[in-house]
Amino acid sequence: MTLPLRAGRLDLTFEPATGGVRWVRFGGVEVLRGIYGAVRDSRWNTVPARVEVREVRAGDEVFRVTFDARYERGDVRYTWRGTIEGRDGVLTYAFDGEAGSDFLKNRIGLCVLHPLSDTVGQPCEVVHTDGRVEEQAFPELVSPHQPFFDVRELRHTSAHGLRVAVSFEGETFETEDQRNWSDASFKTYSTPLADPFPVLMRAGQRTRHVVTLRVSGEVRPVPAEAPPTAPVRPRLGVALDPSDLTPARLERLRSLGLDHLRLDVRFEDGWRERLREAAGVGVPLEAALFVRSLDDLRTFAEAAQDLQLVRVLPFEVGSPTTSASLVREARSVFGPSVAIASGSNVYFAELNRARPTDEADTLVFPLNPGVHASDAASSFETFEAHAAMLHTARAFAPGRGIVVSPVTLDPFDPSQVAEVHPSSEAAGAWVRGAFASLAAAGAEAVTFFEPGRETDAAFAALRELSRGREAVGHG
Repeated sequence: MTLPLRAGRLDLTFEPATGGVRWVRFGGVEVLRGIYGAVRDSRWNTVPARVEVREVRAGDEVFRVTFDARYERGDVRYTWRGTIEGRDGVLTYAFDGEAGSDFLKNRIGLCVLHPLSDTVGQPCEVVHTDGRVEEQAFPELVSPHQPFFDVRELRHTSAHGLRVAVSFEGETFETEDQRNWSDASFKTYSTPLADPFPVLMRAGQRTRHVVTLRVSGEVRPVPAEAPPTAPVRPRLGVALDPSDLTPARLERLRSLGLDHLRLDVRFEDGWRERLREAAGVGVPLEAALFVRSLDDLRTFAEAAQDLQLVRVLPFEVGSPTTSASLVREARSVFGPSVAIASGSNVYFAELNRARPTDEADTLVFPLNPGVHASDAASSFETFEAHAAMLHTARAFAPGRGIVVSPVTLDPFDPSQVAEVHPSSEAAGAWVRGAFASLAAAGAEAVTFFEPGRETDAAFAALRELSRGREAVGHG
């Protein structure tokens, strides 16, 4: 359940379940994707809130909402009062909290999400905590590190001609490019990551943050973009869960008509048997090898010499990205007939920060829409970020193909329940949309999670895509 609020030309959606606001618009143009309060524990897990709305005063020209948000999990006890006030062109969101116990935290306070559509590439002014004003810009390509530090205020003119200023009080804020995790936003948050964490919160310790948005100007039209050329259909595969390869599961996989099957090999007992079973599907293998030593590469190559390998993804155990030396060794072991990929099995952020200088045939990175948010709206909004991720990879590794593998729907925090999960009805639409957006961005291959049952919506979506019955588009 959500509550629409309006004050003159300013409107937004309030979410009573979380205390956050979303889709803040002025004159019909989105100027903020959202504002919300976050309590992150010492493992970066988001502690869920129980919200009690105290007051709602809504009119055509002004509105005011107050609520209390309570957090209780493990040793965390925390409560804050939220106050949201709006009038034409001005939105104020206040966070006034107090710890009810001693606990370790990584972050507590307000986070602001800036949408991509009206910010990417736009010049902006960053007002620092000492009053200095620095001329910068929202990055076009995905920034590997925070584009803005030591933020007191961000000012920019949007692509629609609106003058937008967001000020932050109560702590030092900074901005990260959330496209590194496929989120469709730039996030400005408190407690700089350069500061030590976790930090001990004492019972009775208070935190007060205030975010103020000011918007002015008249909306001007944005020229329509030229229609994109028809994308080349990426190769389609799924990542095989090798824990229980029953004949029925193998038959379901055969029925999908896939281009490849991903098998993760960690060189523990039984991996050779699982390799033979996976090869029995009759689909070329995308082999993700988690090697402890170079001997593992040779051992696998010997075991797979009679199998059809579409590509090898070599990863070093304990390292977030593939090293140049591992790429060279993989090339020498598998020869020129097998494609070698270089990249990360963790996040695109890892690949973006450790840009490869090796001679791999392709780049590879995984994708998961639930790293920062588990609601359906946020999951579907991630399509907006896919093109920037691939364009960024292509910019620092021109000429190479890009493989997105694996694409999963598991939440970062296991205690959260993702609204779009592999067996949900929404998973089918999400799979179609993700495949379409990655195809439009020029992905060479896309490897999804393995659907659990033939009745799953995701299974039906993958079968339709593999048979080419769906036009490439956001279906």
